Amino acid sequence: MRFRDVLETAHARALAETGLPQPIAQLLADADQGIRRGGRYTDSGDLTRLSGRQTTSLAATITTALTAPAAA
Repeated sequence: MRFRDVLETAHARALAETGLPQPIAQLLADADQGIRRGGRYTDSGDLTRLSGRQTTSLAATITTALTAPAAA
């Protein structure tokens, strides 16, 4: 899978072309832009405190899943 950077307007248009209503397509494209700019990043520890569990990075989760023995 390749990453292809697209403008927010092109992203919203592509989402709308798949059948999403235009306002939803724009909302999702805008949210993705915010994430790209780091708008969802935090190192506050809030999630750990709220869940009562230690958080795990995506990379560590994938590594664990790939190295775990297969379920029978």
